[in-house]
Amino acid sequence: MEWTQESAIELIQLYKRKEIIWDPKHPKHFNKIRKQDAWEELGKEMNRPVDECKKKMETLLSSLRREKMKMRKSSGTGKGELSVPVTVHHEQSVKKEYQRVATI
Repeated sequence: MEWTQESAIELIQLYKRKEIIWDPKHPKHFNKIRKQDAWEELGKEMNRPVDECKKKMETLLSSLRREKMKMRKSSGTGKGELSVPVTVHHEQSVKKEYQRVATI
């Protein structure tokens, strides 16, 4: 199943709410069973397989880290322009949703 911008935003919102998955300060974060349960709930809410949700979230976070690194490297160099792939436009449209997730 294809990921639309809307479904990716929904995934980010659900992921953000399930702190057990991404927040090492959550008391149950290191409990593999509880964390897997949270992923399964997320998958059910998305109507998608858990592995597909995990892979998409991993891809989104990886893109975000890569673009943040590009921005850090380009700031102060005087190079001016950044290359901005289509996925970044998507990420920029949901920047607020990424703010908390980006701290992982």
